Amino acid sequence: MLTIDQSVSASAPNWRGWFIMGFSLAWRDLSALAARIEVAWERQSERRRLGALDDRALKDMGFSRADAWREASKPAWRD
Repeated sequence: MLTIDQSVSASAPNWRGWFIMGFSLAWRDLSALAARIEVAWERQSERRRLGALDDRALKDMGFSRADAWREASKPAWRD
């Protein structure tokens, strides 16, 4: 049989647990956002380098100047 004190403490919210759970979810979301920003940054850097190549290097890779310009002009978040 439960006393009044035991039933109140059993149903009281565990704020520490909620805080830790919320913090871990926020950390997961921030980590995912940081990873996406890193990928976009690398993608934009590669596109800039592609746009800076000369025609001979582009031809060696099978790209035309128009292909390189089209790729380099894409926004960072687009594949």
